[in-house]
Amino acid sequence: MIITVSGSPGTGTTTLARALSVQLGLSWVNSGELFRKIASEKNISVKEMNRMAEKGPEIDYLIDDAQRSLAREGQGVFEGRLSGHLLDADLKVLLKSDLRTRAERISKRESKLLEDACQE
Repeated sequence: MIITVSGSPGTGTTTLARALSVQLGLSWVNSGELFRKIASEKNISVKEMNRMAEKGPEIDYLIDDAQRSLAREGQGVFEGRLSGHLLDADLKVLLKSDLRTRAERISKRESKLLEDACQE
């Protein structure tokens, strides 16, 4: 079974994806973790990887390819903003929330001012 969980930052994608993976006994694949893993494999920092990603789509393609490869194994809960568009899943979940709620969640988890979270 393949499940995708997508949504904007602060909508609760990580919370839902983790819970589904535990409840269903499936692996949890987080696109952010894939990003960090690829940076580590390239022996570069996450900041450097971010700079590379801003210059073109190549890094995004690496993450997309990694998700597709893992999905070929046939099971997992895939979390990422584009996972729902990228993968042929048995269930696709798109979480939506208003900006204020998302900013409140982000400010709490990242210990930043609500106003800063709204701006970002």
